[in-house]
Amino acid sequence: MQRPVIKLAPDPDPERIKVLLFATPPISYVTETASEWAEKGFSGFIRPDIMKGWNADVWSLPDGRRVVGTDNPFFQQCRSMNQALTGAGLHDNFMCVPFATELPDWFDDEKWAALCENFRQGARFARMAGFRGMALDDEYIEDSLGLNWARYRKPGYPVDKLLPQARVRGQQIQKAMLSEFPDMVTLHLPESYSIMGDLAKALFLGYLDTLCAADAPGGLDILPECTYFQTDPWWIALYGAGLDQILREDLQALDSSGRLSDYWDRRCGIALGQAPLGYLRFIRDADGKRIGYGGREEVFGDRIIEGGEDKSGNYPASVFRETHAAVRTVSRRYAWVFSPGPVWWQMSEDQWRRHGGPKVATLPLVPEFPDYTLPLRRPEIVVGAAYDTMSNAVKTRTPANLLAGLGMPPSWWVNGPYDNSGGTGYDYVLPPERGIDLEGVSLGAWGEVRWKQVDTPPTGYVDLSRLIAGGSEIQGYAAAWCETEMEVSVVVHFGCDDTGKIWCNGNLVHESKTERIAVPDEDNFPLVLPPGRSVFLLKIGNYRGGWGFYFRITDGEGNEIPSLRWDHRLPPNETKEALRCTWCA
Repeated sequence: MQRPVIKLAPDPDPERIKVLLFATPPISYVTETASEWAEKGFSGFIRPDIMKGWNADVWSLPDGRRVVGTDNPFFQQCRSMNQALTGAGLHDNFMCVPFATELPDWFDDEKWAALCENFRQGARFARMAGFRGMALDDEYIEDSLGLNWARYRKPGYPVDKLLPQARVRGQQIQKAMLSEFPDMVTLHLPESYSIMGDLAKALFLGYLDTLCAADAPGGLDILPECTYFQTDPWWIALYGAGLDQILREDLQALDSSGRLSDYWDRRCGIALGQAPLGYLRFIRDADGKRIGYGGREEVFGDRIIEGGEDKSGNYPASVFRETHAAVRTVSRRYAWVFSPGPVWWQMSEDQWRRHGGPKVATLPLVPEFPDYTLPLRRPEIVVGAAYDTMSNAVKTRTPANLLAGLGMPPSWWVNGPYDNSGGTGYDYVLPPERGIDLEGVSLGAWGEVRWKQVDTPPTGYVDLSRLIAGGSEIQGYAAAWCETEMEVSVVVHFGCDDTGKIWCNGNLVHESKTERIAVPDEDNFPLVLPPGRSVFLLKIGNYRGGWGFYFRITDGEGNEIPSLRWDHRLPPNETKEALRCTWCA
């Protein structure tokens, strides 16, 4: 199947999607300029600067006083801001709670009671101040959300009870918030459910358990970040529709009663995120290792500059028009935009003196700024059969073969995790490189590892954190094989998080040692496949965070090759024997 031509059309239901801005302009400034935000096309804000952590008391003031209720001056400022925003038409404003520090031990009831009380008070503050709900952001504690975190591997720790306990804690957090704010909307970011380990998934399921039990009208939306810098509308739509399908399949498998999946279908959804403005790239040291984020230059040595110093675009406004249309096509009720600094507003010198905030807020916006707001002000969707399939899969909750015609293996054999401390495992020759023995057992990072077969997810992203194990400084392997009756020239499309090597029939054909996020089709290279069976072996290394890859094979025009057949079955005995040979060492 050839990739569809991008065709845009006015959104027939422009009010369906509310666009939120994740940003922290000064509260008094927003109050003063509420109508200007409406003119830019936003429906509300997500603010992480009000309740600054799960361990924060939202009623505490900088001078040490604790004032609960309407007499709290900070509360009054927030309420005035929301009144101004609502009056201007921005009705969907959220308090975001960053999980900025590691959570208490999962089995410490006393500390978890205090945590839940903080969330209860946060929800009370949010309701009284006129917020639409709460957003929970757990990306900062990602290492502790994997079962193999160092603390959990200490002798005697009840690791076998962790998953149900984390689910209970999620239930308690959500119950505490609902007790004060029954009709709140819950936002959850990023897509921790699918990329950050088993405990992140358990927490999320706990939130959903409580919401489902109460049939809470506000529901819950997942706010992915993996689409921040994606410039291909096709992949954006696929990711959104695929993630929704993955979650629905999981809920159906986890709950035979169907209550969780029914609640998700009625009240919840995926809300894709974008970051078109505020040039933001990884800062790397001389060895290519990521040490922070910064502006225009890609390499800064050991200097880390603050995000938001560069207001220019991550991609042109014309690209944002297409990608935002794709976001609207598959999102359920919200979409959102991340602002890494004051890149969506410019304060005058007088405003800056009166309201405060970073000085860079006074710097000019990009000259083409109105072109970036146009997709928000004049909503469009992507039209065509391929996009309709993905859109309908989300809107009607109907399973669909989203990967048809893309040239991807229907399944993979995966193996791991192995140690990758300090990124040193990239050059280690591990057992799968000496020969693929699908029935063999190897010593991995935390014990014995075996090959197992997994289906390629509907997003096209083979998420090893989800399919093998979550954790930092680990690596693993994936294998697939195809057949062709004649020699054929192909193009391999690949993207990985973080490092990657690819062997084909024992020959190293591609490698990337860079720490990066997985982007579809980021690496593209030609390859000639001989007649018969070809075996691909991928080695994917992780530093931290997400861990996985995209992989597909097409002809030179990006079309699926009809004569190339992926074999997802267990190989016959003679193939198993062939795979056992020493071929890569």
